[in-house]
Amino acid sequence: MAWRRYTKADRAAIAADYQQSADRAQKIADRLTADGKTTAAGIHRRAAEERREIADAARESSDRLNQHFND
Repeated sequence: MAWRRYTKADRAAIAADYQQSADRAQKIADRLTADGKTTAAGIHRRAAEERREIADAARESSDRLNQHFND
C-alpha cells in the first residue's frame, strides 16, 4: 500500500472505527476467558491490542498511521 497523507478528519474516523473494533474484540476475549477458552481469548485479545495501536497511531499523525498500514 502506498503512503498517503490522511486529513485530521480521516484520521479521526479511522481512529473511531478501529477503537470500536478493538472494544468489540476485547469483549469477545473477556467472554471467551470467562468460558475457559484461553487460546481463542488470546487471539481476540491480540486483535484488540493491534486495533488499539492503529487507533492510537491515527490519533497521533498521518505518518504514524502509514507506518501501521505499510508494515
